[in-house]
Amino acid sequence: MNYKKFSLHRKVAIVTGGGSGIGRAIALGLAEAGADVVPVGRTAKRIENTAKEIEGLGQKTLIIPTDVTDKGQVENLVNKVNADLGSVDILVNCAGLNIKKPVLDLDVEDWEKVLEVNLKGLFIACQVAGKVMVEKRSGKIINIASMGSYFGITGSGPYCASKGGVDQFTKVMAVEWAPFNVQANAIAPGFFRTELTKPVFEKDDVRERIFKRTPMNRAGEVEELVGAAIYLASEASDFVTGITLPVDGGFVAYGI
Repeated sequence: MNYKKFSLHRKVAIVTGGGSGIGRAIALGLAEAGADVVPVGRTAKRIENTAKEIEGLGQKTLIIPTDVTDKGQVENLVNKVNADLGSVDILVNCAGLNIKKPVLDLDVEDWEKVLEVNLKGLFIACQVAGKVMVEKRSGKIINIASMGSYFGITGSGPYCASKGGVDQFTKVMAVEWAPFNVQANAIAPGFFRTELTKPVFEKDDVRERIFKRTPMNRAGEVEELVGAAIYLASEASDFVTGITLPVDGGFVAYGI
């Protein structure tokens, strides 16, 4: 028996950072669940392969290069998606950046660059898409948080600060927009193999320390985030809002 509330048929999703890594995996997963999906990146080249794969799954898409830190560009994105595909039902914020340096070695420019993408860009996308969702009294926002939302990760001060902010900002949106039937949640991936984390897994001592701290004793694969995203994007989660869901192999649950 198929549980129909997981279907995203006739839904339209925007996925920032949709050209690679976690964003690409989620964009394709939402398309497989029946949604029309618009992957977002700063240049057409960054997203055109994902767009082709979405079309290959039989779903509609658009290529609209967008810098999420530019509100005018995000407004153009949302307006165009709304006009051409008929709605904006789902927003997934996957665009992210990390600069690995000890706190004492950070420049102000490093701090600003990370928060510009991870917090400002997310805020703009949520605000612009959220306005459309509030007006139509329906919508799903999914933000990508991190283990850095909970724990201090050495050499990742701005990143952890931004991801802690993602967790809290998600809660605020959930509370403010609940009366309008808009749910805002987040997913906190554990340690997954992506281009962003590639340097981490290349260091034997760091990799072994992560695996030892993870009860499932391995890294995650990006496809393992798709189920959580489909759930939070679907009618199955209509009474779920304001949570940050760890998908982490037990990392958060582990004690000593």
